[in-house]
Amino acid sequence: MGIVYDFRDCILNIENETMQAINFTINEGNKVAIVFSRDIFDVALLHLLFFINRDYQGHALFKGKEFRDIPDEDITEILTKKIHVSTHLPLISNLKLIENVYLPLLYHTNKSEKVLFKEAYEILKQLKIENSFNKLPAFLTNNEKKRALLARAFMTDAEIIYYSHVLDDTNKEEREFYLNCILDFHNKREQRITIMTFRQKIHIPENFKFDKIISLK
Repeated sequence: MGIVYDFRDCILNIENETMQAINFTINEGNKVAIVFSRDIFDVALLHLLFFINRDYQGHALFKGKEFRDIPDEDITEILTKKIHVSTHLPLISNLKLIENVYLPLLYHTNKSEKVLFKEAYEILKQLKIENSFNKLPAFLTNNEKKRALLARAFMTDAEIIYYSHVLDDTNKEEREFYLNCILDFHNKREQRITIMTFRQKIHIPENFKFDKIISLK
């Protein structure tokens, strides 16, 4: 399995805050848990991985290329292969739930809007929120919003998925449901990378086998 992410003495900066140096690699097919002491550092890594901010010291490489040296035209292509599930980058408020799920793909595929709509609706059925497909995000429960973010990610069939604190504020039944959905999605694509973040190590589920557990203060 090839190395996809390689961080060497990488220090992230966000909102005048400096994160400890990170040193780890993520290989193709890995399921990785990352524990952050503060939410702002979760945001910092999320923004780096999705090229929102490339302000860092040290080395951060994606498939052997330094993040800061990747041309913008290449970044556009890279971003079609990764997706985030995070309330830090939420649903678009003026789009209906199902539009939030399929419209991001409309400009990156040859499929018609009618076909994408049907595919999105099937995913919503799997996530048991199809009855809310026509609602605007303002009228969704927090659980529905989280499932909608999952649906948006699953719709893309991306190679790399970043789940930011998706298990927070969930009961046992919801947590098991999310974990089963995430594992099923991970296994549907060979060499897919799954990254999940947590606020404390004790929050990491024992029944979900991670290839790496990384703690960052």
